[in-house]
Amino acid sequence: MPSKYRIILEMASQTARDIASNADRYTDFLITAANNYKYSFKEQLLIHAQKPDATACAEIDTWNKLGRWVNKGTKEIGRAFYQYSRPLQRTCPMTRKASRC
Repeated sequence: MPSKYRIILEMASQTARDIASNADRYTDFLITAANNYKYSFKEQLLIHAQKPDATACAEIDTWNKLGRWVNKGTKEIGRAFYQYSRPLQRTCPMTRKASRC
């Protein structure tokens, strides 16, 4: 069974191929991207892949702080592309080892 990272990566790749192959799909993607302009291109691809008609995306805590409530049973959009990547390690410039200097 593929990992969640692989599934998200394949979803982004497939969406990129789809929007590059058809002008109408590209226009639809641009509408989604314009509505979610604060996100990176990769995250916009994932938002478009899962919910092309999304007009606003935010974490549940953000919605709650704004006084907005998410409907029960609503599925989240898996847009955390970087969350599943390898964690960044600090390297000490003197010893060139992964540690705190």
